[in-house]
Amino acid sequence: MIYDLKTGMLLYHKSDLRNDAWFQDGGEQHQRQSGSFSTYALRNTRTVAVPWMGGTMPSWVITGLSLSYSGAKSITVDGMIGAPSQFMRSSTFTFGAGTDRFVPVVVTTVSQDMVTSQSSTSTVSGIAHIGGVFIPPEAAGLGTGIFDQDPDTGIISSITKNDYEVIVVSKTNGYDYSVEYGYNTYGKMVQMVTSVLTTTSDGFGSMEQTSLILL
Repeated sequence: MIYDLKTGMLLYHKSDLRNDAWFQDGGEQHQRQSGSFSTYALRNTRTVAVPWMGGTMPSWVITGLSLSYSGAKSITVDGMIGAPSQFMRSSTFTFGAGTDRFVPVVVTTVSQDMVTSQSSTSTVSGIAHIGGVFIPPEAAGLGTGIFDQDPDTGIISSITKNDYEVIVVSKTNGYDYSVEYGYNTYGKMVQMVTSVLTTTSDGFGSMEQTSLILL
């Protein structure tokens, strides 16, 4: 990762991940190798008018708190017969010592696919975050509607539901990607649903949907 020294802004990010997993097949053990490679470079900067930016940090956000979520990833393929394939998921969000605007979070995820794997990622959740693990409780008083559209990615951010019981914030490009974050009136994330549609050049498609619910 490369950062600008004056602003602390991330300019370039490269990720090269490899996973050497062992699995049992009858009386034999086999090794399966997989991985991913990605690069990101800064393309543009702009100011986003997040509607709850003027809110306050929820009082329940304290150092050492852990939020546990459970759910599954389901895969539906065009022409498939029977129910979608499902793979269990669980994630734990653990808060570090934060400020009155943001808090560091360690996210530990267990994925039960063909083999079970565990990963841990350090991130940050804050007042101005779209899709963070919390939002200010003042967001309960907001209305619904679109509040941002990214000119580079086409991602549209909006509040799609706010009935004083649950607040739903969504991000979508309107075609093959969407994610919905559900929050209770205390600003705590209680559900997250991510949907990704993949289509091949000959029109063959598959839908992958991952859902997590607060335990």
